[in-house]
Amino acid sequence: MIRIYLGKLGSGKSVSAIREIANDHSGRTNYTNIKNNLPNSTLIKGTDIIKKILHSTKEKRDGTVEEIHKYEFNLDFWNKQKKPLNIIWDEIHLVANSRDSQSKLNKCMSRFLSLGRRITGSDDSGYGHFIFIAQASRTIDVNIRDLCNEVRYHIMYWISECKNCHRGRWVTSEIKEIESCIYCGSWKLLRKNFMVKVFKFHDFINYQKWYEGWGKFYFEKLWITDIEQYFQHYNTHQIEGIFDDFV
Repeated sequence: MIRIYLGKLGSGKSVSAIREIANDHSGRTNYTNIKNNLPNSTLIKGTDIIKKILHSTKEKRDGTVEEIHKYEFNLDFWNKQKKPLNIIWDEIHLVANSRDSQSKLNKCMSRFLSLGRRITGSDDSGYGHFIFIAQASRTIDVNIRDLCNEVRYHIMYWISECKNCHRGRWVTSEIKEIESCIYCGSWKLLRKNFMVKVFKFHDFINYQKWYEGWGKFYFEKLWITDIEQYFQHYNTHQIEGIFDDFV
């Protein structure tokens, strides 16, 4: 199964994925580029996806030799892993971008996706999962959008309470964050009581219709009320540049 997790900045997409890993008791390994401290999670490395192969050499005018490399998807690595497995990829638009479809990263990621069921595998309990996380759906590669079996849209809710006058109000990730108290003007605010509202869609088309205001189109709406207890398991501001050596 391929899922896409969407939502604006701070909407709870990544922490919802961490929550899913934490509550996964299937015995599967969860491969992810999100740094975390969960025992059933393995951090993906760039070399797990891309093989850098020496293709040829070229002598420069100064007499030095330049190595010419080609890049291939590292299928051998995934063939050796125990199946089924799950893959959770945060900020997918950075490596599978619809506006840069011919890049070497995009081509390897397209190969990665096209072999989805072979990579994640299956057993009597079903197939492994791909979960791709992004802020803007339009930046996601069209292959991911077309192949996905489920889209989830996230909205974070929290109380912004003033430390000065102790009055608060509900805020969501869909609106501009409040920087000062609307009652007394103090800039000393406390964010608390986090919850995530999740809308689930059967495919990208139904999500798009809902997002554009054409109707309901989601098959389930739920609230995650225990999301705060999962903040401790990962760094929400981490950015892991696993492909820096290939760019």
